[in-house]
Amino acid sequence: MVTGGSRGIGATTARLLAGNGARVAVNGRDQAALEAVVAGIAARAGQAIGVPAGVTDLGAIQRMRQQVERQLGPTEVLVAFAGGGGEPVPTHQLPGTSDGRWWIPT
Repeated sequence: MVTGGSRGIGATTARLLAGNGARVAVNGRDQAALEAVVAGIAARAGQAIGVPAGVTDLGAIQRMRQQVERQLGPTEVLVAFAGGGGEPVPTHQLPGTSDGRWWIPT
């Protein structure tokens, strides 16, 4: 999953991941931009879905995760290029995760 994937470095990362065989969930708030990135990936025989959601909204994040899991299976890699104000939440505290699913180098 690439958040902030509808343009810039996020879109480039999504294209590179798909070009290397990853099934990619591309997240962003601009539906038309997401569709363009996904179409570009599909044109190069890659597999991607667009998942519009604001990543500062916990409910939207939960719905996004459910959609991705239904369409692509569990997320194995998260590349975060989007985010906003608010209190940071450690990844292992996100709903539906556990300490055993995350590795953070120190």
